[in-house]
Amino acid sequence: MSNDNKYRYMRAAAHLTQFGLDMVAPILLCTIVAVWAKNKFNIGNWIVIVAIITGVAASGLNMVKFIKAVNKEMGGKNHDEKRED
Repeated sequence: MSNDNKYRYMRAAAHLTQFGLDMVAPILLCTIVAVWAKNKFNIGNWIVIVAIITGVAASGLNMVKFIKAVNKEMGGKNHDEKRED
């Protein structure tokens, strides 16, 4: 296996790891904070539901940013720009 292929596989593994962390971290952190707040301040269960929804929204925004960054890194065209046909 050439060094170029090793570098490509390592970069793909790093992208996969980052993708997974970007998806899980916001949901997990929002949920942990909501459960802590619920127990600390005796708030209802609705705070956990709001936190999960907020975490999913943050995760979606992270995915959009991540995909744009990877697309730019790989030299792909930005789909937001107008094409001249």
